[in-house]
Amino acid sequence: MKIIIVEDDPLIKAALHTGLEALGIEVLASTRNGQDAVSLAQLYRPDVLLLDLDLGDGPTGVDISVGVRRRFDDIGIVILSSYADPRFIGRFLPELPKGTIFLQKKNIHELTVLAGALQSAHESALAPQKREKKGVGAKPATAAPYLTDLEIGLMKYISMGLTNAEIAKRRFITEKSTENAIRLLSRKIDLDYDADIHNQRIMIARKYLSLIGKI
Repeated sequence: MKIIIVEDDPLIKAALHTGLEALGIEVLASTRNGQDAVSLAQLYRPDVLLLDLDLGDGPTGVDISVGVRRRFDDIGIVILSSYADPRFIGRFLPELPKGTIFLQKKNIHELTVLAGALQSAHESALAPQKREKKGVGAKPATAAPYLTDLEIGLMKYISMGLTNAEIAKRRFITEKSTENAIRLLSRKIDLDYDADIHNQRIMIARKYLSLIGKI
């Protein structure tokens, strides 16, 4: 299997290059510049493109994956991120192309896990009709698919230490609606709702930090 690595952290890029080649995966090229990724894909035509989600200024890994998929149906795509869901990056992103595999970095305890994901992405790209029938990759599997964009925003505000009044002002709703939203959010993420919201806010904040890879 032949891949291209797009990662802006030089240490991580080097570790991926060395580790994956040790597992028998050929790295055709690697770059830290997301804008070069589509050109490299066109030049080398890899089996799989391995992308970091957050590449600093410029296009994200999701933006690149969309550009590559428009041009090439037979290139598998794997996106790595510290975030549990692309939406946590805090920028508007297009939907991931079908067949894309999204992995949170902290869940990759061994490179063999990543190698398995690369192989799955490769096989999915080679069999698009089979993939469509079975629904494989129709929507990327993430750790927080059950959360809406508004709920993710609410978790972020809570982690920032905003009061109900401050959150209500930012969302143009009442404090009562904010309280109800927090109650529903607590149920969704399996927290017991408590009228004494201080401990609850800490738990929601910790959950949010976990989902963005900070803890």
